[in-house]
Amino acid sequence: MPNRYFRDFVRGVFDGDGSVYLYTTSSNQHAQAYIVSGSKSFLEQIKKRLPTNINSNIQIKKGKALNSDQNKIFTSYRLVFSCINAYNFLEWIYYDDDLLSLDRKKDLAIKIKKLTKEKIRKNPHLYQSRKTK
Repeated sequence: MPNRYFRDFVRGVFDGDGSVYLYTTSSNQHAQAYIVSGSKSFLEQIKKRLPTNINSNIQIKKGKALNSDQNKIFTSYRLVFSCINAYNFLEWIYYDDDLLSLDRKKDLAIKIKKLTKEKIRKNPHLYQSRKTK
């Protein structure tokens, strides 16, 4: 796949098989996004082609999932983006306001991007130290 289409492809995968959410620890909100797949190699290929500001500390985690139609448990994998990597990932896939995307995920991504930009503005040293790793 040509690089110029890759992030749009990833956005489509994320819309279909991904999740994004905010969680609170103490009095601070954090973002997490992930893509789920039954294929570890598929997620490894996505990870390998991500820009370096996203790829630095993301993980592929193994888990179990239930296929309710067949009532079977199977192995699944999650490509996990946490905190600043979640922000960078969301900035990368939602690079324009007029993109074809799932509204509920895009709306939450916009909220996360605004919250993170405010955190970066207040504490730029936190962003810079992670970005340069």
